[in-house]
Amino acid sequence: MTPGGRALGVLLGVLVVVFIGSRFIGGGDPAAATTTTSSTSSTSQPLTLSLIQPATATASSELPGDFGASNLIDGDRTREWQSAGDEGVGAELTFTWTDPVAISEIRIYNIVDETRFKRNFRIKDFSITVNDIALETSGTLTNTNDEQRISIATLKTTELKLKVLSTYPAEAVGTATPFNEIAIAEVEFYGRVATP
Repeated sequence: MTPGGRALGVLLGVLVVVFIGSRFIGGGDPAAATTTTSSTSSTSQPLTLSLIQPATATASSELPGDFGASNLIDGDRTREWQSAGDEGVGAELTFTWTDPVAISEIRIYNIVDETRFKRNFRIKDFSITVNDIALETSGTLTNTNDEQRISIATLKTTELKLKVLSTYPAEAVGTATPFNEIAIAEVEFYGRVATP
């Protein structure tokens, strides 16, 4: 073989080694890597829920004065609904929407003020029914004034009923005696407007 042929052979050998090394070290086709990254990031985005405001809120029992069920959906957690001195067991809250909604989550807020929170009854066990599907959701809330979330799945709801099945007892705080009412500061609904 001529010296020029040997040099060409060595050069081709070096190019092959460099090409193979880049396939292992560089991770393959850059276009394929970009596609994989793009696919992964698009599927890992969290589902965004929107606040879906009820048109009305009513209660089977209300304490006279400024303690009506409309306080539950006014966006003000310093105002609350209270039952009419019956400890709240059996009380039913009804929420309605003008247009059908698909509800994914309910958030319940008890009274923020720790003393007033303890002196009122609070929801313990509950049941929820809706008017679009034969679904009853039931569960137990914790005895806290932190935000509490309830997962639910509806399709085209225009009415939701929340019934109080049992309560946490009201407590005396220092020399202040307990109240005889159940109290809830706010109820929020998250999901989307239903598709036609």
